[in-house]
Amino acid sequence: MPRGWCGVSTSPVPAGRPRRICSSCALAAICWAKSAVCRPWKRPSSQPTSWAWAIRSSASDGVASCAKGSDSRSSSSMSSGARPCSSSRIEDWWISLSLLRLASSSGAARTSSSSCLIIVPIRITFAGCSTSSLMSSPRSPPSLEPEAAPIGAPSSPTTKTWGLPSLCSCSLWFMAPSWLARAGRGERGCDMGHPEARCIGVLRTVSRMAFDVAAVRGLFPALGDGWVHLDAPAGMQVPEQVATAVSTALRAPVSGPGGIFPASQRAEAIVDAARRAIADLVGADPAGVVLGPSSAVLLQRLADALGDGWMIGDDVVVSRLDHPANVAPWQRAAQRSGGSVRFAEVDIETCELPAWQYKELVTPRTKVVAITAASGAVGTRPDVRAAAEAAAEHDALVVVDASAAAPFVPLDIASMGADVVAVNASAWGGPPVGALVFRNPAMLDQLPSVALEPGARGPERMELGPHAYPLLAGVVSSVDYLASLDEAAIGPRRERLLTSLGSVKAYQAGLLANLTNGLRRLRHVMVIGDAMRRVPSMAFTVSGVKAEDAIEHLAERGVCAFADPGTHGVFAVLGVGEVGGAVRVGLAHYTNAFEVDQLVRAVAELG
Repeated sequence: MPRGWCGVSTSPVPAGRPRRICSSCALAAICWAKSAVCRPWKRPSSQPTSWAWAIRSSASDGVASCAKGSDSRSSSSMSSGARPCSSSRIEDWWISLSLLRLASSSGAARTSSSSCLIIVPIRITFAGCSTSSLMSSPRSPPSLEPEAAPIGAPSSPTTKTWGLPSLCSCSLWFMAPSWLARAGRGERGCDMGHPEARCIGVLRTVSRMAFDVAAVRGLFPALGDGWVHLDAPAGMQVPEQVATAVSTALRAPVSGPGGIFPASQRAEAIVDAARRAIADLVGADPAGVVLGPSSAVLLQRLADALGDGWMIGDDVVVSRLDHPANVAPWQRAAQRSGGSVRFAEVDIETCELPAWQYKELVTPRTKVVAITAASGAVGTRPDVRAAAEAAAEHDALVVVDASAAAPFVPLDIASMGADVVAVNASAWGGPPVGALVFRNPAMLDQLPSVALEPGARGPERMELGPHAYPLLAGVVSSVDYLASLDEAAIGPRRERLLTSLGSVKAYQAGLLANLTNGLRRLRHVMVIGDAMRRVPSMAFTVSGVKAEDAIEHLAERGVCAFADPGTHGVFAVLGVGEVGGAVRVGLAHYTNAFEVDQLVRAVAELG
């Protein structure tokens, strides 16, 4: 039998052409369908944004299907060959299922503007899986009883799956047809007499990671532009379900709250659902959730309300690690009252925020301790609990900006010791909506009201004007998206959030380690900071190259990144502006190892 690429059989099919294994690199997906043709995406990225089943659009290539399933192509770009005809019942079943998925839009089908590909994601994963050896050769019918996992197999949830033999020892999680699954369970209705059923190899046990980046990438239609999106510090791309929730709410009849008719009740239900979603995210009471346009706006309102009662000599404690949204409002409030501002400094070598200094910074006159849960600039996660304990000794209010931490680590307002937590939904792919979460909802009635209505109670006292109800519907959907990142997560939404974000944290830790090691091997690159606890955000400088020139170079190679001039925030303290600024990148839920490697290769060219 002739052998093809990577030792895979290329026995001829009825049309006389070998079965195509379609990819742009050695570790690509197997397109198991008679109409599958996968080609590299056009520039700026030469790689598909996700491992998917790519069907060439007839509008883009002029495909004319024949009666038997083959096609004639008028485009010279497809001169590599036509798809083979096949009468395989397995393939016909698979194609019918995929077409139904495409027709119902439940498979996140998308058309790329850059290459006119219709992408129907399927569950094919090469990263994060471990498989034992394959079964016997196709000459003898394989046993359909899954064997026990070998000694030392991962303890994570396992899925027993039947699929094609793996390529080059690559791990493969394949959604096999239902008749194969029935056969594995010993059910009737499985036609194992079919020739295709005999030749399909059986994976003994597939131990998969709970976080499946290939499945996550299929949820983001924006990834079809072909760019490597490492711009997560500015906000992640929007999942399809969030965009659908917003557009559905825009089309639905929604009125103002307070009425007894359905449109008004729908508005109240959306606001209530948004409060409960944010409360589940941080482990708080929905009665203490204040909603607004952004966390920066809400923090300014909070500072204005608290600052009205301050006196000369009072002070606030902020940190050099914080985003300006959690520094500037407190500086202005202290200036108006005649108070002072104290800064917690960072370690210039590791960018850590030492917790011991809060024992000295917090005094009996301290009113607020503002600290970040994670830096979106250098990724450091400070010890919030230690700072909160120092503040509690003097009854100071602890305000934590968790916008950069919420997409990557499980949050618990009580465990952090925070009194108020600020989050931004756009950080994890939600709409531009912010929230302040009060651990004690009764505190809201003690603050000066900023609402337009004098009788406002609870969180409405900190909310100005009517809500953007469609955006709040998107907030609910975005939190549900976070809770669904780990398919093994079960139980109430709060429990699913903790499980999913824990899996995200573990996955991102591996990617960040690869990125850090790759950049540090380059002599002309200096990675800023080396904190032990961090989120997947990073900054680095390139010797002899300004940050603006570096990101222009990256953009030419399809990589999205930001340049920081180093004139404010933590970069100003580190003196980054003196060397031409820093390049900022951040990983997202949909970032994979290929994109990390592409960034490292692009930066290496600057040396």
